[in-house]
Amino acid sequence: MRAIYRKRLRALGEFVAVGVVVGALVGELIHQMDGGAVGPYVVRGVAVGVLIGCLLRVGEELLFVGIGRGLSYAGLNTSRILLYTAGIIASLVGVNSAYPWLIEGTTLAEGARLYALSDTMGSGR
Repeated sequence: MRAIYRKRLRALGEFVAVGVVVGALVGELIHQMDGGAVGPYVVRGVAVGVLIGCLLRVGEELLFVGIGRGLSYAGLNTSRILLYTAGIIASLVGVNSAYPWLIEGTTLAEGARLYALSDTMGSGR
């Protein structure tokens, strides 16, 4: 049993590592479009990448090994699309709402409001 847990943990690490790299690259890309300091964009990109990497691995584990076994092909793909879309949106909104709260001392609700009203997709302000 320990070998399977090691394999699952390694797979989770691989998904998170890819999420970190992709998140950092997306953060840098958004920095190039918006200007400003590169640090906040890359930090938020990495945080989103970690969350999405964990979501993808856990989602695949649930859908392939768990509840997904009883689903049809269309049901499995529909479940994936819904799970991943909701998770990616939640990760983006969560990280970009929490950033002003953690860094600037605003309330979490104010951070969410700033993110929702921002004129660019990457900036929390």
